[in-house]
Amino acid sequence: MQAIKRLVRSLSITAGVMAIIFSIAEAGAQTNHTPIKLGDKRPGFELRDLKGQYRHISEWDDKLIVLNFWATWCPPCLHEIPIFSSLHNELKSQGVQFLGVAVDNPRDINRFIKENGMSYPTLYGNQDATILAKIYGNKHGGLPYTVIIGRDGKIVATHSGELKRDQLEALLKPAL
Repeated sequence: MQAIKRLVRSLSITAGVMAIIFSIAEAGAQTNHTPIKLGDKRPGFELRDLKGQYRHISEWDDKLIVLNFWATWCPPCLHEIPIFSSLHNELKSQGVQFLGVAVDNPRDINRFIKENGMSYPTLYGNQDATILAKIYGNKHGGLPYTVIIGRDGKIVATHSGELKRDQLEALLKPAL
C-alpha cells in the first residue's frame, strides 16, 4: 500500500512539473514580454493573496524584496520556506521583504501554511504565476525560482533551484 501511495505521489509531482513546463512554453508563444536581466527595473504585476485580494508588487517598493516562485508539490521549494521564514523574521527590521508567488491553488497553499507556517505573504496564480516567472527570467520553468529586487526596484540577482541559507545570505549581503 505504501509503495502505491509513493508511486501516485511521484506521478502527481511529475504531472505538475510537466504542466508548468507546458504552460511556460505556451506562455512564451502568447506573450510579447522580454525576460528581465540583472540591472533591469522590475516589471509590475498583481496577483491575488490568500484572502482573494489583488496585491501589487509596488506595495513593497523601497524594500529589498526576495521574490520566490514556489509550489506545494515541489520538494525543494518546501525545504526553502523555513529558511526564508526565519530570514524574513530576522531581516524585516532592515527593510527586507520576502514575497512568495505560488504556482498553485489557494486550497493547497492554505493547507500547507496551516500545517507548516510561513512568516511572509504569498500570492498565487497558476498560468499567471507561470507567465510571471518567465517574465522575471525563469527561462526553463523550474521551481523554486528566486529573484532579488533592490530597494531601487532593479533586479539584483536571480537563482534557479533550491537556495541554502548561506547562498541566500551571500546574495542579500551586497544589497543590505
